[in-house]
Amino acid sequence: MLVALAILAFVRESGEDRAAAVAEGSVRAALGAVARDRDHRWIFLASIIGGGGRGLGVVNLFALVYLTAVIGVEQGTADVMYGAFIALSVPAPLIAGWLSDRFGRKPLIVGVYLGGAVGFAVFVLVGSGLAGLWTAILVMGAFSFAESPQLQALLADIAPPRLRDASFALYFTLSFGVGSLWTAVYGAVIQIAGEPAGLPLVFWLMAASYVAAALAILPVRVGGRPTGAPDHSARAGEIPGLGLVD
Repeated sequence: MLVALAILAFVRESGEDRAAAVAEGSVRAALGAVARDRDHRWIFLASIIGGGGRGLGVVNLFALVYLTAVIGVEQGTADVMYGAFIALSVPAPLIAGWLSDRFGRKPLIVGVYLGGAVGFAVFVLVGSGLAGLWTAILVMGAFSFAESPQLQALLADIAPPRLRDASFALYFTLSFGVGSLWTAVYGAVIQIAGEPAGLPLVFWLMAASYVAAALAILPVRVGGRPTGAPDHSARAGEIPGLGLVD
């Protein structure tokens, strides 16, 4: 409620995007233009594939059961690890946004995907050693929560105002609609293989999904936003320095 009130009080909209969208024509025409654009298609593909390692809604569903049911971490310790992992969902995207404003979206997103893949691999390879598990939790928390906000920021950078509503409509449908089917796939893997073998395999699949998503981002052509200091006048509704867009 506090965030909603702050947005209402401090975020200003110019109406230019809405006017440009209306001038563009029908919703069907806008969606068709988005679907025909290669950069949009690569971002949509990355969002679907990268959904396999998304921190909230995917990884968090399997991390705790892996700690307790597979490698036998004591419940209290596992709860603290899980809490630390979830707590990192707050600062990680903010830091990633700050970095992407300064060094560019694509390098940051590719780095996030590869760092997340390393975190998943470490999580499985360290076994039950607490030091290794804590390292994996911190690496996973630092990277697996940051990819989705940065993909959205990259999409806002490449989408012209006349297509931005259609761009985000398709993005969220594919990313959180189709992308959410990863949990069903992982559930089927665990059901077939059993928890002791299936859960480690799930985290390897998460690592593979992040590597594939990083490859999908490479062909995206980024224009407009420079890779140096952020352009605070670029778009109405943007919160400077955080890589977040209204």
